[in-house]
Amino acid sequence: MPRRPGIGERFQAFVAANPELPGIDVLAELVKEGERKYGFVRDEWLHELVDGIVGDNYPTPDRMLTRTERVVANFLAQKICGGGVHPDDLRLFAVEGATAAMCYIFDSLLANGLLERGAKVAIMVPIFPPYVEIPELDRYAFDVIEIRATGRDAQGRHTWQYPHEEIAKLGDPSVQALFLVNPSNPPSVAIDRDTVAQLVRTVREQNPNLMIISDDVYGTFVDGYRSLMAELPTTRCSCTHFPSFLVSPLETGCYRSSS
Repeated sequence: MPRRPGIGERFQAFVAANPELPGIDVLAELVKEGERKYGFVRDEWLHELVDGIVGDNYPTPDRMLTRTERVVANFLAQKICGGGVHPDDLRLFAVEGATAAMCYIFDSLLANGLLERGAKVAIMVPIFPPYVEIPELDRYAFDVIEIRATGRDAQGRHTWQYPHEEIAKLGDPSVQALFLVNPSNPPSVAIDRDTVAQLVRTVREQNPNLMIISDDVYGTFVDGYRSLMAELPTTRCSCTHFPSFLVSPLETGCYRSSS
């Protein structure tokens, strides 16, 4: 690892000496943006970026590097929560991939006593297969209630939306957790606003202790997307990642802590 003291000056000298290098302007602007927008000290910000890129040790804190967390939280608050959540209210945990995030979430729910083996949970289907397969494992043995996207339009075509009677199942207080992917996978359809409103109303009025674990991985592909994290922040955990065509996949579990 390079020495932290003076890393900012050494970087600026490198930029000045190599103006034609591909991506050099982007790197320089990234460092400046961290200073302008977040007030980062240049040496500390640059050293953290290098530490993360080299990846030769365990991060400290172990859930996510501190300055990187602030940048990612700001992105998620804008692009996933539609401005409905303040970045400072998000707590992020970066892990090595989508499947790992799912395993960690299921295990953490049990290890912290939030769910017990055999608990009744709801899953909005169709959904990415592991969300259906994992609850059936003996270590969880969850009692699964399916919330089915059986909606159709006037022409009888499948809309992949959830009828009123399906969302109404969540009003049962014995249902302790809801797992969903929004926009859906594989249908690739976002839950419409009326259904979201009914879901929020049902949880608030009939089942306020319902935990919602949502995979928002494709939210950035929907104009004006607003995660359930912005609607029901105190009982909400979200998974998302940056598209792999932009950077290496980074799966990030996010939650907003309640007072």
